[in-house]
Amino acid sequence: GGSRVLPEGCTPDNTAAVASDLAGRTYGLNCLQEGIEDDDSNFTRFLLLGRKGVSQHLTKKTAAKTSVVFTLPDTPGALYKALACFSLRDIDFSKIESR
Repeated sequence: GGSRVLPEGCTPDNTAAVASDLAGRTYGLNCLQEGIEDDDSNFTRFLLLGRKGVSQHLTKKTAAKTSVVFTLPDTPGALYKALACFSLRDIDFSKIESR
């Protein structure tokens, strides 16, 4: 994310990033200010992707949720078929959004 890679011409002296505490610890960043949100119910989601597992970046104390995004054909039963594989593996969802 923005906390890891600086665009060309940007240095730590002239650049800042809005990032999580985890990103700061992971990349050795200095926190300039905490709690910059203007609405307590507002939050930013950060995404960890990798060819290998990302669990080494998380601890048991790290609050983590996984988002799954996919598209489906407009056919009867498509959503049911897509979600059935999660149910068969006892994977629970706390929220489902449709756009």
